[in-house]
Amino acid sequence: MKQPSHIALLVFLLLGGPLHQLLAQERVLLTADSVVLYQRHIGQTPGVYRYFRHFVGDVNNDKRPDIVVIAQNTQQRPDDPKGGFSRRVLLLLHQPNGQLRTAVYNDQLVACSTCGGGNSRQDPFTRVTINGNFLSFISTVGFGEKTMQIVTFQFDPKRPDWWLHDVVLQPMAFDASGKLTKSKPARTVDLKPFGEVRFETYTSKILPKK
Repeated sequence: MKQPSHIALLVFLLLGGPLHQLLAQERVLLTADSVVLYQRHIGQTPGVYRYFRHFVGDVNNDKRPDIVVIAQNTQQRPDDPKGGFSRRVLLLLHQPNGQLRTAVYNDQLVACSTCGGGNSRQDPFTRVTINGNFLSFISTVGFGEKTMQIVTFQFDPKRPDWWLHDVVLQPMAFDASGKLTKSKPARTVDLKPFGEVRFETYTSKILPKK
C-alpha cells in the first residue's frame, strides 16, 4: 500500500473517516496480564508512572507486532498545570523469542493530561498511528480554534533508530456542538534549526508557541 501523505491523513481525520481502513494496524485485546506486563516495563524507567494507553503495530519493520505504551506520572511536577500529570512514551519491541524489550522512551512527546491549551484543561492526546516505517503521535490543542499536531518519526534500518520526519500543524475551528466549521491550510514546522532528532532526544521546544 502506498504510504499516505500526512496531509491526506489530516484530512481523513478531520472528516472522521474509518482510520483503520487507511492504516492497517494490528490491535490486541487488553487483558489484566498485558497491563501487568506493560507496567513492569514502565517500572524499569525512572520515576513513578502508571499505564495509560497502548497501541500495537510494527514500529521497526521486522514483521513483528510491537507496543507503543503511554504512561502517566502519578505525581505532579512543579511545571505541570493544575490537575495535570506528565506522560511518558515507551517503545516495546517484540523479540524473536516472543519477549518484549524496552527500546527507548521519551518524556516530552505526549503533553500532560490537562495541557490542551487555554482554560479548557482538556487532555490533548488523540492517538498514535503506525504505518510502515512511520510512527505518528497526534494531539489537539487550543480552545475554540484548535490545532491538530502530528509529530512523525521514521525508522531507519540502516541507522537503527526512529528519526524525526516532520511536524504538521492543522488549525481547526468547531461550533458549540463540536462540528468542524472551518480549517486553515496545514503547515509543516521547519526542522532545519534542530538538525537530526532521534525519538529519545525529541523535545517539545520543537513545537512553535503559536
